[in-house]
Amino acid sequence: MAHLWRSEEKIKMILNSVVVLIAAVIFTCIYVFLINRKSISTALVYGLLYGISAGITMGYGFYAFSPIPYTMAAT
Repeated sequence: MAHLWRSEEKIKMILNSVVVLIAAVIFTCIYVFLINRKSISTALVYGLLYGISAGITMGYGFYAFSPIPYTMAAT
């Protein structure tokens, strides 16, 4: 299954580190701003922030290790 991954010299470790940092910042924002308020609007904001975080980490994280086109990762 080695053909499914980038070779070691082509893996984008800096991109992976940035992706993890962005996910951590968004998770922290979710916790700090939304932990005490319970409402429908808070739930919608939570879903939006979590969706952005999950999309970034999955798309760009997969791009860092797999030879997929950039447009597929950004989408």
